[in-house]
Amino acid sequence: MGLDHIIDAHVHFDCASKEVLAKHREEYGRFMDEYEVSAACVMAKSTYHIEFFDEHERLLELGQKDDRIFPIINFDVPYADDECLKAVEEWLGKDLAVAVKIYPGYDPFYPHEHPRSLELCSLLERLGKPLIVHTGDTVTSNGRLRYAMPIHLDEICVRFPTLKVIMAHIGNPFFDEAQAVIYKNENLKADGSGLFMSYADEFTIDVYVEQLIERFRMLFA
Repeated sequence: MGLDHIIDAHVHFDCASKEVLAKHREEYGRFMDEYEVSAACVMAKSTYHIEFFDEHERLLELGQKDDRIFPIINFDVPYADDECLKAVEEWLGKDLAVAVKIYPGYDPFYPHEHPRSLELCSLLERLGKPLIVHTGDTVTSNGRLRYAMPIHLDEICVRFPTLKVIMAHIGNPFFDEAQAVIYKNENLKADGSGLFMSYADEFTIDVYVEQLIERFRMLFA
């Protein structure tokens, strides 16, 4: 049975300038064409050191011009002010973006405790837009795993029962905890992005990938 559409649910573009963004879009466009990807949910490279308004405006403009690109807002919870929250409401209200992502673990906060995170959850629940939450391992050694554990999403799902929550990376490598939280909460889904990285020209199936496949079988079962 074939698939009608292939959607890439988690993509990062560098939005530091129009030129850099255009280059990334061109490179990724070739990937979309080759693998028949119908659409992509795209966010800026990360919350670290981005110019919140400038970079998002570039990404939102791209989304308006390219009907295969669906922008996602990066929200830097510990440092976002009222103007950032107001912009999120405006962009989502105008359907310029489709969701918001937060980065516990990269940023030192608990998603179910920080007041700004809870304000964002309330806003998204009211607007009917999804919240994407980074969970699990971080790319850099500066991350703090205790903030990025999947269990924290359980509290969010209970406190905001009609909020659509997406657990990014299925909490990798904390699959057992992720599995329990996903199974319990109907308003929680997960994406399978970023489960491994390869810096080589070739990626060889090794023990890690083999074990990953087995753990996925158990999780889905």
